[in-house]
Amino acid sequence: MNLLIVLCLGYLKWRRGKTRFNFLPVYISLVLVAVVVSFKVFTSDAFKGRVMIVASATETDSARFVELHLGYLGYKLILRYNNSYQITGLLPEASCTYGGKFSLDHDTVDLQESFLLMSDTNLSKRYVIDRKTNCLRPVDPATNKTSHNKWWFGIIEINSP
Repeated sequence: MNLLIVLCLGYLKWRRGKTRFNFLPVYISLVLVAVVVSFKVFTSDAFKGRVMIVASATETDSARFVELHLGYLGYKLILRYNNSYQITGLLPEASCTYGGKFSLDHDTVDLQESFLLMSDTNLSKRYVIDRKTNCLRPVDPATNKTSHNKWWFGIIEINSP
């Protein structure tokens, strides 16, 4: 908010010809925002802890993994032993990472709400660990059957406790 006030006041003074626009507050504010955001990310529990499962689904995977998507080139899912997960949507120009909690019941993984799960209907909230095909199969909670119109995740690595 302070940055917005400084920018508006600086712009008004510049428009009236009273002063040159000073970029120093902009640079200082950008550095402070970057420090605060990186501190929040590094102290978040969703991005700490031992990794249990790493899985990914990309357009270059086999046809079984290529499902409907909304502009995403793929996803990377990391499940941790502290019952937190991290899901990254891989876009052509960037990637966005969201975290949340999950529960594990035998071989069924239930992901709790996150912004990415709510915004992309092609991601399932429930997956079954299929050790035979080495993938996470999306399961429809109502029928308990495999859902073929959702993203499938190929398991890259599984670590035992």
